[in-house]
Amino acid sequence: MVLYADEPEWSVNAADFTGSATVVGALFLNNEVTGSDNIVGAFVGDSCRGVGSPIAFNDGWLYFITVYANTNGETVSFRAWISETDTVLSVWETIIYSQGHSFGGPDDPYTLNTYLDHDFPPVLSGIPDQVIHQGESFEVVRLYGHLEVNDPDPIIWHVTGQEYLVVDLTDSVAHVEPVAGWVGTESLVFSAVDDSENGHAGSDTAAYTVLPEDNPPVMAGIPDQTIGINSQFSSFDLNEFLIELDGNDVGFGHSFPEPSEPETDPLWSVDHSDHEFSMSATVLVESMGSIAQGGSHTLAAFAPDGSVRGVSSGVQFNDTWIYFITIYSNTDGDTISFRFFDQELSMDLPVQGSITFVHNAVLGGPDDPLVYRAGFLLVDIDDAGWVDISVSDPLWVGSGTVTFQAQDTGTENAHTATDEAVFTVLQETAPVLSGIPDQYLLPGESFSDIELSDYL
Repeated sequence: MVLYADEPEWSVNAADFTGSATVVGALFLNNEVTGSDNIVGAFVGDSCRGVGSPIAFNDGWLYFITVYANTNGETVSFRAWISETDTVLSVWETIIYSQGHSFGGPDDPYTLNTYLDHDFPPVLSGIPDQVIHQGESFEVVRLYGHLEVNDPDPIIWHVTGQEYLVVDLTDSVAHVEPVAGWVGTESLVFSAVDDSENGHAGSDTAAYTVLPEDNPPVMAGIPDQTIGINSQFSSFDLNEFLIELDGNDVGFGHSFPEPSEPETDPLWSVDHSDHEFSMSATVLVESMGSIAQGGSHTLAAFAPDGSVRGVSSGVQFNDTWIYFITIYSNTDGDTISFRFFDQELSMDLPVQGSITFVHNAVLGGPDDPLVYRAGFLLVDIDDAGWVDISVSDPLWVGSGTVTFQAQDTGTENAHTATDEAVFTVLQETAPVLSGIPDQYLLPGESFSDIELSDYL
């Protein structure tokens, strides 16, 4: 802001304010220290909060300004009256008022810059690097969005550095395309030049990278499996159902679809007065393949007869949620099983594993909890892509769908492919063959015949 005016009559009534701060400043006009007859005023909006005149110090001039205010955090701006040109100019710098604070000092004054008819160089910055794959296009760059100017000089645009890139630069808009078949990185230097006598310029560099074509992986053909109770699902290798055209490394994962029909919260409860003894456990629950987050879920402990022996909700600990559960019984040796109600999924889930009740025992802790897995199907995938699927409840009968994922790793797009398979457990009980004895022979002896039905 430039105002042509006589010497201003800036003033402030210190009695109107409850606090003050000090500024020791050096005033510059067009980047040079100004003369001795200027005045600097401090303002909040149009309210004058302080005035300073120059005092000679060493080879320059300093302005000692007391700034008054009632509230911390106000933004204080400055204005300078330049006596030689009889103009009032805005100072570029501001301060945030803090009662009792000192801004600058005689040996390190606070810089106060102001300008009059100054030819500023343009500043060009923040043009982003871009990475694409063959067959894709770079985003259009609108250079004015990265330009800062402080005078009205017209701008002339230039670009250099292109060898394998074709650049169409029109009206500050740059369209960049790679030469057909090229793969690599090339840096472009964009320049903004003042169309003025001085011809000040600003520039910025951006790297443009073209990677080989990135094809997404394809995953298909994972077979459904059906077994009976007491049987096991067959393990399989996800790589046998994966097509990866680019040879990229792939990471595997899995998920479960949302349930079609939500279940009602069972609202488990236990009356501890019915039991003489107790023990405690600290548990971390993985529900349907991921750690259960939030305090709305419920973990419950059960006796062999199905009665509830303990109930707990999640408690946040560091970056996860754990369950401090107290378990009650009248007898040591009870086998305690668990169920988990996932409030987010509205599912009542069996939990893999059990513990033996021992009164006063303490299992796990916040830093080393027991880790239990809740869900009908438990899926394990190793780094090589081998899949093992088991059931948490050996008496469960039903079907579950698993969505398997393969994702490119170390690539810009991280393409993903998925395939689903259904795993079913029927009521039919699979035959169990066990107890067939080992046999050892001496030279010249023969193995005994085995009647397999005896071990069925």
